[in-house]
Amino acid sequence: MHPADLARHLGLYAARVMTPRGSTATTGLELMTALRPPTRAEKDPDTGEFKRAFNDDALTQLYPVVECEVPDEHPILKGKFARHHLCTPAEMLMEEPYDWCRPLTDEECANPYLVVVDLNMSFAAAANGLTVGLNGPTHLTGNPQFDAALPGSWLVDLSHVDLSRVQVGGRTVDGDRLPSPFTPKGEKPEGPAWYATPTVAYAVELGFDVAPIEAYVRAQTGRYLDPWYKRLRDAYVETMADMGVTTDLTGQEFLDAMARRKQVDPTMALLETAIKATAKGAIGKLRQRSRGQVPYYEPYPALNRETWRPDTMRPGRPGRRREQRPPAGAGPSCGRKSHGIDLSWRNGSPCRFPPMFIQMSESAPAGSRRRRLRLPPPGRARGARRGVEQAARGGRLVG
Repeated sequence: MHPADLARHLGLYAARVMTPRGSTATTGLELMTALRPPTRAEKDPDTGEFKRAFNDDALTQLYPVVECEVPDEHPILKGKFARHHLCTPAEMLMEEPYDWCRPLTDEECANPYLVVVDLNMSFAAAANGLTVGLNGPTHLTGNPQFDAALPGSWLVDLSHVDLSRVQVGGRTVDGDRLPSPFTPKGEKPEGPAWYATPTVAYAVELGFDVAPIEAYVRAQTGRYLDPWYKRLRDAYVETMADMGVTTDLTGQEFLDAMARRKQVDPTMALLETAIKATAKGAIGKLRQRSRGQVPYYEPYPALNRETWRPDTMRPGRPGRRREQRPPAGAGPSCGRKSHGIDLSWRNGSPCRFPPMFIQMSESAPAGSRRRRLRLPPPGRARGARRGVEQAARGGRLVG
């Protein structure tokens, strides 16, 4: 990169996000603290001097953690399990993004292409409006009543949820072809498991009763990540506008602008990538795992941060499943099948996603098994193709 372009890239990143503090993930985490500082200056009415006071809407100190929310290598699990034990959903919260693809039907195999719709800034959007616990956990036992207003973790059995008869807008619909929002693999849950509050709330939204066995919740709450999301959203929208992708574009205009944006201004394209990496990386750091600096079950550096909050889980899977309902598209890594590439405006059907945050990926041939093996598709379509082939072979992933 030319020095002038590098200076422009870093200057715009500093102006629209913040001055870089290392990696994009570290910068994103620092942005959270900068927008929600833990302390403020408060004047003492008696002495007239300023003293430090804590902000109620910030993460101000380290709190005790609970076993069901921490990674496998956390020190609190020492002596609880065998060394290098991998916890099960009944032992640990597993609110990971989807890793799912359903098998193609015979009708879909006859279509010429498999089209992948990528949701830009999906990790940041999942944090928008999320209620975060700001204090330590309260342990609820004796089959507590579920309360969607309390962020935390709930041990509940959702194996009775029948996705073929869910309630959506007062109607009973069949959602069985979509992945289950209760497991990362999209499979039906088996027995009691730990879920974050938004996931349990989604089961209630679908019209099913929930009966928690126990829970760890936070009574002091706030929308801690709202200003962080808005800052990154505005930076992303402004950067996309610099490349000619504006919020007023629709239909083919939008698709054409997205296709040529990287050629319009390569420096802005790098800035777009940096902003998206800032959002995704910062969310991951809230529950950062050991990087091998210390042995299993020994304290590692990330645990010393006030912002290390494993309970702050994104409501990603329920949000992705809501977006998969219309025929307009699918969540990240969940390819949908179509005769054409214009899913968002096909047959005039409205798109649930804001157009600014959609990205059409390369199309992969969907037809026969022989064509899939002979013509490996590029980009994200390769991930969709691998998922299809994995499903076709009963779950065994092939190259």
